[in-house]
Amino acid sequence: MGTNPSPSFSERYICYATTSAPAI
Repeated sequence: MGTNPSPSFSERYICYATTSAPAI
């Protein structure tokens, strides 16, 4: 999702939420 080698927590959370569960 992001281009950074170590995406921020919020970015990882959003990516996880959109891939594993519907967005709230």
